[in-house]
Amino acid sequence: FPSPDPAFAGRQASEAVDRLFGWRDDLLKQIETLRAAKQIGKAVEAEVTLHLDAATPLGADPDEAAELLGLSRLVVARDGDATPRFEVAPSPHARCARCWRHLPEVGPVAAHPQLCPRCASAVG
Repeated sequence: FPSPDPAFAGRQASEAVDRLFGWRDDLLKQIETLRAAKQIGKAVEAEVTLHLDAATPLGADPDEAAELLGLSRLVVARDGDATPRFEVAPSPHARCARCWRHLPEVGPVAAHPQLCPRCASAVG
């Protein structure tokens, strides 16, 4: 088995995941509201802004947190109060044909115009 990455080992990683999953219920309620209104079909079609105060740690890179939560994109705004708040809207960005994430970065690689840079590098 591979050795665990020491940067993610220990209590800090568990606390970060617990924090994200604790916020997830509120997020899913808002996503479901958009789905019921037929503004999106899946959570990956939503763009989410998480409003936090300066002292509340996210505990992960926003891109990693987005993947963990099943989102295309998570933007963190440090303009909130002590209670985290989500702002959810349909993504205005194109969908990557490989990972299906809606990202502003889809299309810059000429050889793979329907892919995000991460997927374009994976397919060569």
